[in-house]
Order: sequence, then C-alpha cells, then structure tokens
Amino acid sequence: MEYQFTDKIQPQQMGLVSDFLNSLKSDDVELFWESLSREDKAYVYGSFRALHTNGFEDLSIEDWKKQSFKRIKVQYKEYIGEYGVASIVRYYNKLLGDLYLQKDVKDNITDTAETEKMGIKLPIVLQTCLTADDEIVGEWKLALFE
Repeated sequence: MEYQFTDKIQPQQMGLVSDFLNSLKSDDVELFWESLSREDKAYVYGSFRALHTNGFEDLSIEDWKKQSFKRIKVQYKEYIGEYGVASIVRYYNKLLGDLYLQKDVKDNITDTAETEKMGIKLPIVLQTCLTADDEIVGEWKLALFE
C-alpha cells in the first residue's frame, strides 16, 4: 500500500506515542494494552484461545498479554529513552497511517523529506468509540500485530 498524503501529527497521536514508549520503559502492560487497537487486542485474545485449545491449558490470558508485550518491547527496545517523533504522519488513507520514531534524538524531527535514516514506524489506526455521554468519537490506536 502506498501513502496517499501527509499531515502534521495531532496531539492525541503524540500522546499515544508517549504512552506506548512509557509503557515499554516502565514495563506497564496495562498502559501498553490501552494503546492497542481493537484488532490488535483481538489478535492477542484469538491467539491465546488457539493456544489454550491446543495443549497450553496452563497459560493464562494475563501471562499471554505479558508475553505479547515482551515481543513488542524487543522490537522497540532501542527507542526507549531518548527518541524523536516525526512531526509529520504519513497516511495510507484517512483511517490508517504511520508515525515515525528515530532513536537517540532529543528533539522532534521536523525534516519530512524521506531519507535512509527513517527510524522505525509505528502503524496507527483511527477507531471510533462511544463516550460515557453516548457520543461517537475517533481515537488513534497502535496497530502493531500483523
């Protein structure tokens, strides 16, 4: 899939990156879980059910969530600490896009030209959710499990 357009990063997207990286830094599985899209959560639950029904009855969902967290943490471990977040989001469409992180950067990345030093992407998806006031709102979440 090719990118269709770019736009400035939104405050909620920046908060999502911050929560995600803080969850990795502090080993906070619940904060990590809150950063995930519904599809990622369904993948974790689905793979747990598949394992559970195929001989891994002793595995708990909490243990599987921790193992899933650790798999992602290994992927992003070098970005924990000082990292830069690109100020531009690259979108495939209005619901799917990629944020970019670059390690060992103290400031946000403002150069939007594509280079060989892209860093690592964080796929995001815009989801709809219902608030306590029955209002439908959009919320960006991470789409890390493929």
